[in-house]
Amino acid sequence: MQNTSFSKNTPLVDYSLPNKCPYCGKDLAIAPDTQASYVQPYLFLIDKCYHCSKPILTVYDSVSNQTALSFPLSSPQPFRPEIQELSPHYCMILKQTLVAKELHLDSLVGPGLRISLEWLLWDYLTKLKNISAEELKHKKLAARTSYLQNDLIKLICADIVRIFGNDTIHIFSDDKIDEDAALLAINQLSESIAAEIILSRVHSQR
Repeated sequence: MQNTSFSKNTPLVDYSLPNKCPYCGKDLAIAPDTQASYVQPYLFLIDKCYHCSKPILTVYDSVSNQTALSFPLSSPQPFRPEIQELSPHYCMILKQTLVAKELHLDSLVGPGLRISLEWLLWDYLTKLKNISAEELKHKKLAARTSYLQNDLIKLICADIVRIFGNDTIHIFSDDKIDEDAALLAINQLSESIAAEIILSRVHSQR
């Protein structure tokens, strides 16, 4: 099995860091300066990814002499290149949402998924379906999802994420859909759009 972490040697301690940056997903290369502070018995170390300059916090236990925690905890799933090209805002916001989930910031996940859906749907409709921004900009999200009515899989997935996102931002909600279902739905929607892009490219080459 491939190692998921590597050891960094400092004058203070040796500690573990993830192989992949939890933010940008690239092989982790750490900027040389490490910020450190000590609150007994824990040493808090802040490193920055050389590629994206985002911080990674490591908590080192001086009693057990080992890395206790590293935040964010893991790398988000990589996005298909078709989706990265189509909707970079979607990829960026969903990455941030997944980091919030890893940090157990549960109140941020629902709104994050809803905003991710907004961008993915907007870019899909304007760039692939050639629907004008002027036509869409005054419509609410539910009305925009109705443009998917001829593609049942996409429509169902978009509605699951939309309903979950709406429920999480209201004080009173029905909690009809759980977080795992919403995450599955946004991923399925993304996969379906990527497959449509790939298929259209194949047809255009014939």
